[in-house]
Amino acid sequence: MVAAMVEPQDLVRRIPSRRFATRAPVVRNAHLIPPAAQDAMAYAWGTRDYPPRDVTIHRVPGAFVLGEGLVFDHTGVVVRPTITQHSPAEVDAAEALLHAAMTTGAIPFIPGTTLLCAKRGAVNYGHWLYEMLPVAALGLAELQAGAWRAMVPHASGPL
Repeated sequence: MVAAMVEPQDLVRRIPSRRFATRAPVVRNAHLIPPAAQDAMAYAWGTRDYPPRDVTIHRVPGAFVLGEGLVFDHTGVVVRPTITQHSPAEVDAAEALLHAAMTTGAIPFIPGTTLLCAKRGAVNYGHWLYEMLPVAALGLAELQAGAWRAMVPHASGPL
């Protein structure tokens, strides 16, 4: 069970995203897709209408990033929007790892501003194109050129 969560506070920019609709995907050879994978995709494959919502860019000073984009604030509390697709057990394990590292001082420090372009699933080429690449584009548009770096997921092979 996740002990505590915080909402990001330092809003850099709020960008409205319009409503859009999609068609059902054509899934060929569905019988070859494992049931667990079909279950995981059922919501996305079944959603036709996406309501408008805001895309937000937040600054989290002194943040810690663990695993696949799980962000903790400077006190070691998880930042709620980054929990996406992480189980409570994974968040708890990351929190325990962070607190142990904070105690021993074994945490690498990256100075300056880093734009997080990593999250669960980002090593999948589709996720990279539709989720992470736009984040990098927003960073280019919103942050001073040369004043930041990007944190991207580690991929063991080509995307």
